[in-house]
Amino acid sequence: ELERIGISLLPPDINASDANFTVARTTEANGSHGIRYALAAIKNVGDVAMRTVVAERDANGPYTSIFDFAGRLGAGVINKRQLENLVRAGAFDALEPSRRKLFESVDLLMRHVESAERNNGQDSLFGAGPNMGMPEPILPEGADWPPLERLNHEQEAIGFYLSAHPLEAYTSALAALNTTACSKFLERAKEGATSVRVAGVVLNVQERDSNGRRFAFVRLSDPSGSFEVAYFQAAYSAARELLEPGRFLLVQANIRADGQIIKLTAQSTDDLEVRATGRMKGLEIHFSENTSLAPLRSILDRQGIGPGQILFVIKTPQRGHVEVGLKERYTLSPAVRAEIDALP
Repeated sequence: ELERIGISLLPPDINASDANFTVARTTEANGSHGIRYALAAIKNVGDVAMRTVVAERDANGPYTSIFDFAGRLGAGVINKRQLENLVRAGAFDALEPSRRKLFESVDLLMRHVESAERNNGQDSLFGAGPNMGMPEPILPEGADWPPLERLNHEQEAIGFYLSAHPLEAYTSALAALNTTACSKFLERAKEGATSVRVAGVVLNVQERDSNGRRFAFVRLSDPSGSFEVAYFQAAYSAARELLEPGRFLLVQANIRADGQIIKLTAQSTDDLEVRATGRMKGLEIHFSENTSLAPLRSILDRQGIGPGQILFVIKTPQRGHVEVGLKERYTLSPAVRAEIDALP
């Protein structure tokens, strides 16, 4: 709804968000304002704890690292589950962009804070902090979560996709498959369309039973919004194994408008990943000659043998761009392309 009226929803930030939603200036050149996501709106973090986080920040300045954050608050205010969800939601991105690195270091962080509190024998809240005089542990190195996994963690912590949408990696495939975006449903129905092909990520499934006949209402999400599809007995029985949260679906559905309300009824359902993968015949990858290929090799090996051809375009100072086609062929998909695009 905010996007429809031209207002940005800014991500949660441990040094910029309040416990509640606030108006904040965006990074746009025109100096526009947006809504900053509330810390307390992140799942399983608690309103009281987030108000304490903001009060400590206001009293003693911005947090400089996740260790500084936990040290100033102490284990009595912030626990493991709260830290994990703050990380998954992206609240620490400005301090450390690798969410996976922080998430996998939460146990190390909690042990450090608890040890420091014992050594100091004092409560850290609004004090010098239990880690004063103790060096911060070094976080283990490692790649961040792949883009789609990162977004799934974000969705689980916030309740929806905020920084991006996983189907954005499928833009070309969705255009080739002639899908209709959620934002265009009403327009298509008013034009007289009775059937549409839609794509979405399953958010939840509500199964019902009427006199032994099972049916379901499935909520899906695409980059333009979320929508519900009714699955009656035959369609539900055929698609039941696909109807799981997090699955990418391609649905042929009947459509009708009831005033401003759109009603969608599923006729058939396919696995979008399978359909999109079948359309990817090759991938062109650009990099410089000093780029490490180990992360790329790991991704390709994980996909296994398939029909997709890989073309390397290597930038060299002497010969400009050099093209090298790999002999091996791989199984390719939009998700794989997004993961490769995210490599440094």
